[in-house]
Amino acid sequence: MEARALLDYKFTNELGQAVSLNDFHGQALAMTFFYTRCPLPDYCPRLSKNFQEASQKLEAMTNAPANWHFISVSFDTDFDSPEMLKAYGESYAYDPARWSFLTGPPDKIAELARSCGMNFERDGNTFNHSFRTLIVDAAGRLQMVFPTGGDLSDQIVAQIIKTAAVTNQNK
Repeated sequence: MEARALLDYKFTNELGQAVSLNDFHGQALAMTFFYTRCPLPDYCPRLSKNFQEASQKLEAMTNAPANWHFISVSFDTDFDSPEMLKAYGESYAYDPARWSFLTGPPDKIAELARSCGMNFERDGNTFNHSFRTLIVDAAGRLQMVFPTGGDLSDQIVAQIIKTAAVTNQNK
């Protein structure tokens, strides 16, 4: 995911603010793709629960790095408005300083997803989709891809700590 142009795409976060992935430069990132209407508990809700649990674990650690952020990108751009994303984030007790929910132009979301090896296609009001949780270092280099669902919170925490440490050494 080192396509520089992708970092400059403008998305809209759950607070209605324009953001680009470039805005997170200098932070270790975990990023996943989801949609708020996903009816399957082991799919998108599980991915969001991973970020909820991982952020709580990182916040509770006394020696955790400070330069990390989680990004959940919705591919249901017709339904997932900033207001919908904010309500969804609040249902996971998210902290907007640590976790952003993004929507944006459908073609840019699709391009970002494809560049990350993530596939989705609309099927009525639902989507058929693959899984991707990515760990990206502060310089924008992809460090790890989890191509599955399930409980990944401990692995996400470990990768964020490792990636942030490498990031901090490279400053």
